[in-house]
Amino acid sequence: MTIVTRADKGTPLTHTEMDANFIELDTIPSGKVFPSGNALGVKIGTTTPEFGWRTVPGVGFVDPTAPIGPTIETYIGNIAEFNFAENAAMIARVQMPHDYVEGTDIYAIVNWSHNSDKVIGGSVTFGFEISLAKSFEGNPFTSPILHSLAQNASTGQRILMHSESAVSTPGGSVTQLDTDEIESDAILITRFYLDSNDLITSDASTPNPFVHTVNLAYQSRVLPKRNRIPPFWDE
Repeated sequence: MTIVTRADKGTPLTHTEMDANFIELDTIPSGKVFPSGNALGVKIGTTTPEFGWRTVPGVGFVDPTAPIGPTIETYIGNIAEFNFAENAAMIARVQMPHDYVEGTDIYAIVNWSHNSDKVIGGSVTFGFEISLAKSFEGNPFTSPILHSLAQNASTGQRILMHSESAVSTPGGSVTQLDTDEIESDAILITRFYLDSNDLITSDASTPNPFVHTVNLAYQSRVLPKRNRIPPFWDE
């Protein structure tokens, strides 16, 4: 079935034709075909439509070569989590999804908490040493950038904290990746570490933060890219 139109402007459709059009648009029985292109996709909002956001989890590994690594400590009940002392580091890596909107900044996210009932203030600072490479022999891995992510602590025990900041910018810098060099399938390799533990307690204890996830937020076209390998958008 196809959408019925009239060549002459103002010529009305019959009720049967209108009903058939509504059914076609509502059910899309043959599927929806979209043109190919990185700038094309589904935008959210009616006043100022924008590409929506998605989160891709970083795949983390304890680095046996690191001088200090996170320890696995009991967090709640019989559940253990990664516990980070100052300078404890692990490896994390992300591959950019196919629906990434090229030319948009990406954000590093750390979800963390502490399980102490003695914390009365202070903060923690996480560090990222990140190198980037495009896929399909696009370029060698870049010189690493050093990015810091600081957040004040909650005084509540086991309150899940969400800490994020832009880890890329157009043109790049010593602390941010070059947004213009990021594309779908690109690989980010990262040394993630606790740069500073400045939690303040009501006694002499020095609790370390627990890290639950290290993620990346990006703007999504929702649609995947046209081709699996370059050129990504050619039909």
